[in-house]
Amino acid sequence: EEAGDGSFPYEADPSDHAETPEEAYGDVAPLLERLAKALGKTKETVRIYDPYYCDGGVIKRLRKYGFLQVYNRREDFYEKIASNSTPEFDILLTNPPYSGEHPAKIIDFCCSKGKPWLLLVPNWVYTKDYYPWCMVTAGAPQGYTGAKSVNGKQVNWGLGPEPLYLVPQHKYTYWTPPWMHATRFGISTSPFPSFWFIQCGKFRGEISKWFNELGPKHKAHLQLAKDSASLPNEVRAAFDPHKKRKNPRARKAEREKKASSHAETLDKRNTLRESREELAARSSKKKDKKKMRIKSFEKEPFPKKFASTVTASAPIDID
Repeated sequence: EEAGDGSFPYEADPSDHAETPEEAYGDVAPLLERLAKALGKTKETVRIYDPYYCDGGVIKRLRKYGFLQVYNRREDFYEKIASNSTPEFDILLTNPPYSGEHPAKIIDFCCSKGKPWLLLVPNWVYTKDYYPWCMVTAGAPQGYTGAKSVNGKQVNWGLGPEPLYLVPQHKYTYWTPPWMHATRFGISTSPFPSFWFIQCGKFRGEISKWFNELGPKHKAHLQLAKDSASLPNEVRAAFDPHKKRKNPRARKAEREKKASSHAETLDKRNTLRESREELAARSSKKKDKKKMRIKSFEKEPFPKKFASTVTASAPIDID
């Protein structure tokens, strides 16, 4: 699949166009590998499905960490659901569009499949009315298809545990694709905290134990919360009744720190972009000079400085 150019075979909200930062994949890659092992797969063979296409970066970034079977194409995900033609997969991993009903729709799809899923979504998702649905199916056996009844009998799996939450120490910054840079959305966006929501069903205890046994180096910048009540206060959603507000002075200092960190990240990105533009401009100037020399030579094929040494000679008689 080629990199995106801003054209899609379906309607898309421009505000949703932002690529997942590479560090987000780096944070989740070890857990993804452990989950693949629990499924009896390896990094090379586990099938990962990302149904939302932005700029095609997920394939390249996950390949960097050894995941080779990644499906992410420029196609209408909801049309695929309607036609029952979504690809077979072992794990669903995506950073879905945040606008409209997209978060609710992807959670509904994930829960209907009964497969492990990892969603990189905003912190406010767990406060929405549709969110408890992912706990209703959490206790379902692997391969649950979302049916209301089995063999004619009504079933009720009951409430299972919440998804796990993999929270980074620093807020992720999302970068818009190159074809969005000149728009009002600019080159980056990071309006609210986001982190990985991870539903791994019967592998929940195994994954939690594995993470707790990791060394301090990996856990220094990540926290695995077992439920929303265990989330760090700074990433809790605004409407979370358990969120504790800091005093005005502390809130001001925190805003200034975040603004400074974000500005530093933007400066690095802008510096890199300016360097690339400068190199491109130099290359263009060299090409223009070369073209001018060629045109000049075509107009004056014989150098002027040698013209005075050339004299007309008499015709040669070959008889």
